[in-house]
Formats: sequence, structure tokens, C-alpha cells
Amino acid sequence: MHNLKLTNKRKIFMPIAIILAAVAIASWGWQNESDKVNEVREYVLLICEDVANGRDLDSRLGQLNPTIAKRMVDSLKILCQDLPEDLAGLEIIVHSGDALDIGNGTATHTAMIRTNGKDKLGIRIVHQRMGGDMEIIGIWWPQ
Repeated sequence: MHNLKLTNKRKIFMPIAIILAAVAIASWGWQNESDKVNEVREYVLLICEDVANGRDLDSRLGQLNPTIAKRMVDSLKILCQDLPEDLAGLEIIVHSGDALDIGNGTATHTAMIRTNGKDKLGIRIVHQRMGGDMEIIGIWWPQ
């Protein structure tokens, strides 16, 4: 009879332990992705600040195709020319995953740069791990 009570406690404990472990893993994954989104936002903001201040972007853009890099920098110069030095009015919206209508599924994140509430430039980015390098793999101009 004593063993039966112990078995019943185990039957109750195991599902609870499994649920708690699943919640902990999901919470960690969500926080990790949230941190990545913030890192991507900061990265794009730094690129915008560099463009606005006339700094060289080679170290930030890495292996980006030179044609795409030039088009992106030219677009950012136009976007930033009418903004104050602190880039007030610039909004960067970051989403996990690739742009459904533009991408091919290779981007881990997309960033949309907005001014005055209007989408101006989209950037497709690969960012695999926290603190790791980011790679811009494409840009697009919203309709």
C-alpha cells in the first residue's frame, strides 16, 4: 500500500515536471529571439548613424554585394538627409523571419526603416546567434 502512494505521486510529478521544463525552454527561446531582434535594431541604427555622419560602412556591411551596398547607402543618405543629427523621426521595425513577398527564406530577420510613419527601406538580415556577426543579404523598397 505504501508503494502505491509513492507511485501515484510519481504519476502526478512527472507531467508537472515536463510542463515546467517546456515552459522554461519556451521562455528562454522567446527571450533569446527578443534579444536578437533588439541586436538587429541596434545594428541597423548604427548603419543609419554612420551614413548620416558620413562614416565608412565597409566594416559593418561585411561581404554584402557592392552593388546592393551602394544602393542601400544611397537610399539611406536620402532618408537621413532631412533628419536631425540624432535621427529623431527614424523608426526601425524588426521582425523575425524573412519577408514573405520578397525573400526566399534565407533571412532570419527583416528590418523596415520608416520616416514620418511611412515604410522607406527594407533590409533582409541573417543573424544566427547572440553577439554574432550579422549579414545583410538584401534590400527592398516598399510599394
